[in-house]
Amino acid sequence: PHATMPRKNKPMIATLSRYSSPGDDWIFDEDHGGLRALSEVEGKRVHIYSKSGLAFDQKFPAIAAELKQMELDAVLDGEIVKGRAPVYYVFDILYQDGRDLRKQPLKQRKQILQAAFKNTTHIKHSHSGGKAEAFVAKNPESTYQSGTSGEWLSVAGGPKKKKAAAADTGQPVLTHLDKIYFPEDGYTKGDVLEYYEKVAPYILPYLKDRPESLNRHPNGIDQPGFYQKDMTGHKPRFLQTKRIYSESSDKSIDYVMVQNKESLLYIANLGCIEINPWFSRVPQLDRPDFLVIDLDPDDGNTFQQVVQIAHEVHALLDEAGAPNYCKTSGARIFSR
Repeated sequence: PHATMPRKNKPMIATLSRYSSPGDDWIFDEDHGGLRALSEVEGKRVHIYSKSGLAFDQKFPAIAAELKQMELDAVLDGEIVKGRAPVYYVFDILYQDGRDLRKQPLKQRKQILQAAFKNTTHIKHSHSGGKAEAFVAKNPESTYQSGTSGEWLSVAGGPKKKKAAAADTGQPVLTHLDKIYFPEDGYTKGDVLEYYEKVAPYILPYLKDRPESLNRHPNGIDQPGFYQKDMTGHKPRFLQTKRIYSESSDKSIDYVMVQNKESLLYIANLGCIEINPWFSRVPQLDRPDFLVIDLDPDDGNTFQQVVQIAHEVHALLDEAGAPNYCKTSGARIFSR
């Protein structure tokens, strides 16, 4: 029977894998680290959008133009890698010529995609395998299901490479990925872990060599959390710690050091939605390399007043020749 093209599709999201490989018979698609993008193509009508529904049509006009030239009647899934010449790597097809393909196994969808696809300048068929550093391992029998699924697993390296890496360095055990962390928006623990994996290259230089105080919210942001500083006796092999005397505990304890992506994912898995590094680094713990002027308003202050004070502090620091930046903690939301 002829099926209507599905609209505003929510993508299938891979979970982070603790294993080296789910099996060599799985399909390994290269993860290019781009923007997830779905596209509805009906001849000359093209709509490209992000996994949250944000329109990409005007942002990537060259990709939209080439999709129009392909004369397809299809819904495609892939990722866009930005650059001077952005590329849309397509790795799945959800619908084609009146057929809803989401209930068909991935191995059949791949065959349909390969037969229908023509590589162009800005659009490429994302092939399995290759020499990439990151992959999404996919069960060849899996149907297409919106949301996070264990049928797709995000892994670093292909099936053989990852085994060796896991043996050398160890990997964090990631658990309860479907637990809701942000109830109002529906974001899960798996979504938070995926975010930290993506931004790890950007934030790790600022976390390296800094002891970490763990502010844990294992049941999400709307539930009570707790602080944990001492990791004595809870140290996986990939995790570095620093033994430091704690005045509040009146003893030396082991503080976490977030030195690599594995450590970052480990503390995020513990429920550390926010990161709390020290202002100083090892070995000069008594010499912080930055300071914070905390504008902590009470319930009687408006957000506009906070902004005004922030501007005044900024002007004073500029006058003193001290480089300074605005940093929001996200601890409060001002509606007034």
